[in-house]
Amino acid sequence: MSKQSPAPAIYKRIRKILEAARAGVARTVNTTQVIANWLIGREIVEDEQHGKKRADYGRKLLADLSVRMLKDFGRGYSVDNLEAFRLFYLAYPSLISETLRRKSLPDQKSETASRKSGFCNELCRIGIQKLYPDAIAHSLYYALRYKKRIILSPSETKGILALDDGITTVLLLEYAKKWKLKHATKLIRDKSNALKLEDERTQDRQWLLIYQTWSEDDLRCADQDFLGHLKSNDFKFYTPP
Repeated sequence: MSKQSPAPAIYKRIRKILEAARAGVARTVNTTQVIANWLIGREIVEDEQHGKKRADYGRKLLADLSVRMLKDFGRGYSVDNLEAFRLFYLAYPSLISETLRRKSLPDQKSETASRKSGFCNELCRIGIQKLYPDAIAHSLYYALRYKKRIILSPSETKGILALDDGITTVLLLEYAKKWKLKHATKLIRDKSNALKLEDERTQDRQWLLIYQTWSEDDLRCADQDFLGHLKSNDFKFYTPP
């Protein structure tokens, strides 16, 4: 087995970004990781632009970064996801600087609202295209927090549910309830009810969804006694912002 070469400068910068992000992450979904992903995307784009003109450079860079990040930080840093971070930065190259500028210009509320709405929609679009549930989850949470609308077609809603990601599905349910999207709410309820016929392993993978949607009796009948106990004590895993 060959020994991994020393980490390049770009990886050392990305490592600092992720360590800082993890130190500040709250107990619920928030925008901290989104900003970290944007910063990672910026590092990748800027490294590619610094005289690296070979056609294969970008592919090799993402592959090398992915190996290192998966080893040090776990899942979520595949080559496809790193490419999504890159596209995210290219779509919003001034995201952080504009956010800081707007904080010092409170009279630009309408512009800020418009940009927040655009941010939610663009991030969700990237997540759907790249099959990246974390991006979709962050866009939904951001939309809930700031009361923004995301344009979702029925086929896109089905596509999100097909990703089978528990947190994303729950946030989609909360978003659908808030904006009274009956079609989306029905699809999620149907998915939740269908889980009653699935095996325990499948239910465990979707524990957050079944906790949010099933009654205490349903949980106990499915041998989800621990979740049933929490339900009886009105424990909250997720509280809408």
